[in-house]
Amino acid sequence: MRAKGVPPQVLVLLDDTVFDAQCCADSQMLNTSHMLECFEEVFADGRVDESDAPLIIDLYRHVKLEHHLNTDQLSLMKWARHHTNKVAALVAGYRERLQDMKKAAGRSGLTENPARQG
Repeated sequence: MRAKGVPPQVLVLLDDTVFDAQCCADSQMLNTSHMLECFEEVFADGRVDESDAPLIIDLYRHVKLEHHLNTDQLSLMKWARHHTNKVAALVAGYRERLQDMKKAAGRSGLTENPARQG
C-alpha cells in the first residue's frame, strides 16, 4: 500500500539538496574533463612555452570554476547532512509513537486494530 498525502517537508528538502549536489558533481566532471584536455595539449610537446599561454589562462579559469563548484558542493553536502539528521529524527519519532501505541494496545488487551475486529 502506498502512503497517501504530501511527503514530509524534510524529505522534499533532502531530495532537492541531493539533486543539486548531483548537478554540481556533473558540472565538476565536465570541468575537470576539459581541464585534463588543456593539460594534455599544454604538455603534448613536453615543454611549456609562450604559445601555451592561452591554454594556461583557460586552465586558470577552470581551476577558479572548480573551486567555486567545490565550495557549492560542500555547502550542499552540509545541508544534505542536516536534512538527513532531520529525517532520522522524524523516523525515530514515528518509531517511538508506534512502540507507545503497541504498549497501550497491550495494556488495554487489544492485539489488533479495533476497526478490524469486526
